[in-house]
Amino acid sequence: MGLSLALLACALAALPFLGGEFLPEFNEGNLIISMIGAPGTSLEESLRIGAIAQQRLAQVPEVVKVAQQAGRAELGEDTFGTHFNELHVNLKESDRRREEVIADVRHKLKDIQGFSFGIKQFISERIEEVLSGATATIVDKLFGPDLDVLQEKGIEIQKVMAEVPGVVDLNLEQQTGVPKVRVKFNREALARYGLNSSDLAEMIRTAFFGTKVSDVFEQQKSFPIVVRYPPAVARDVQTMRQTLVDTPVGGKVPLGALSEIKVINGPSTINRENAQRRTVVSCNVSQGSLTDVVSAIKQRISQKVRLPVGYYIVYGGEYEAQSTARRQIVLLSGAAVVGIFLLLFLAFRSVKQSFLVMANLPLALIGGIAAVFIASEGELSVASLIGFVTLFGIATRNGIMLISHYNHLLREEAMPFGRGLVIRGALERISPILMTALTAGLGLLPLAISAGKPGRELEEPMAVVILGGLFSSTLLNLVVLPVLYLRYGTGFSEEK
Repeated sequence: MGLSLALLACALAALPFLGGEFLPEFNEGNLIISMIGAPGTSLEESLRIGAIAQQRLAQVPEVVKVAQQAGRAELGEDTFGTHFNELHVNLKESDRRREEVIADVRHKLKDIQGFSFGIKQFISERIEEVLSGATATIVDKLFGPDLDVLQEKGIEIQKVMAEVPGVVDLNLEQQTGVPKVRVKFNREALARYGLNSSDLAEMIRTAFFGTKVSDVFEQQKSFPIVVRYPPAVARDVQTMRQTLVDTPVGGKVPLGALSEIKVINGPSTINRENAQRRTVVSCNVSQGSLTDVVSAIKQRISQKVRLPVGYYIVYGGEYEAQSTARRQIVLLSGAAVVGIFLLLFLAFRSVKQSFLVMANLPLALIGGIAAVFIASEGELSVASLIGFVTLFGIATRNGIMLISHYNHLLREEAMPFGRGLVIRGALERISPILMTALTAGLGLLPLAISAGKPGRELEEPMAVVILGGLFSSTLLNLVVLPVLYLRYGTGFSEEK
């Protein structure tokens, strides 16, 4: 009992040192590389740089072929401009690990200037896009009212994140200026001539953008009739200032006398989330666990970046999904443990016996945590957590078999409670317990040793946890549970 408690204490003490990730890295045999330039980059320039990138990718031994997608289709649902490109890479199998291949690809592209690259795989890229709207593992969303402040603080956050070990493919949502004509109304002048802002805005929209006034039908086709100035007039700021506006008293006033009209440098896009302006700093993780990298990023940003009042950061991407999934699984695990106890109580009608059977749960936890450290390199993913929940149900089976047989010897065969009953019951149940444990273990073994194989990314960590926990719970159950029964089982013979 002392040894089991010591092993359990070691397993619980090791929990803070476990890394965390949302899902294991997939081995899909392909890559999707985002190549992002400054907004406004021409299609010709994107294709030119894309050709250079394809030539360099062809030098990677595992690359079979590369295709470039620039901008978006004419009727495509995406809103990307010609500055956004995707390189679709097909890979062949080799002796090198997937991490080594990706590192080689990243090395080949790092010297290309003017574009930032993000390397993902198709399934993981789609999952991340659904989770956060960005195709990156870590997505830092900075919210605030002023676009200039957002861009300034985004650059600071990007510099701080670049100092964190393991951060790669670091990218800040780029913002460039676009010439725009701004018409700022003079409220006093409008009131002087008896005009209001809504009427003047409607007049400007009609003159320079057009207003539909009717439809004309010709050969069973409908064509809208739009009233507007000639397009050449709308491109001349001086002509806009001289445009005459009708007043309620019958006079005409130039638009320049009612408003300030000038060309300004406006933002190319304004991104919002939950009705708030935001910018995004995103990155991937090449080494270390996701939770450790995010913790380091949080610590450094809090120390080195001072945000004005009204500005705040939300950490999204896989980290946010992992945190949510972990909380849900922990709550459901607690509910599962309570459910197991209630079912055991209904079966044995004894609180003591129910707790004795549930002693297998911490015994299974020992092997499960040890297996994560040994086989999964200390990375605890959602698949591993599901393995622990599954393990709890499997581990109680051995205890049920043993305690039920003890009850049979007490009540049906009228054996006196004592050391002889405990030893006989354990010896008679050792074969079925080992047989069922070996059956489950051998069935899981092919999955547990399939690390890195395509299609086994989710099953492998789950099987590793179940196999490790099954080994420790079966071994310790045959030694510890009979001792617990002998030590605390007095009075079971009188229980119904």
